[in-house]
Amino acid sequence: MASLDREGGPEGYNVIVSHLNLKPGNCIELTGFVPEVCTDFAVNLGLDAENLLLHFNPRFHLYGCTRKIMCCSVINFVWGEPMIVDAFPFIKGGDNTISIKYEREAFIIMLPTGILITFGVRVPVEVIPLMYFKNFRLKRLRIG
Repeated sequence: MASLDREGGPEGYNVIVSHLNLKPGNCIELTGFVPEVCTDFAVNLGLDAENLLLHFNPRFHLYGCTRKIMCCSVINFVWGEPMIVDAFPFIKGGDNTISIKYEREAFIIMLPTGILITFGVRVPVEVIPLMYFKNFRLKRLRIG
């Protein structure tokens, strides 16, 4: 069973869901509050902080990216090639809802407007045990 910890984790990350047990075919629906003062937020799915299968990072204004979504993976602390998406339906100072479906070959991410993003799984695994967030105050989590 998944467990929720609102403290700890990599620096700057505020909520950790461990024992997630996300398998191919499962979908996560999350709603979270994004603070007005943040430059970006992130949802990470992976094995641990060194190995992320999905780093989903909407950027309001960060590192020269304005109103773009960056999706990437990290394997043994090595960042993969990022995918940049121009669609940007997120708001600061309010709630944002995202759905992420894990398939063997890809993550299918539904944005708040219903737009779908597909990001390829670069290292397939049978189970994803960890999810954590940056600047995303989790209000609702549903796994199905």
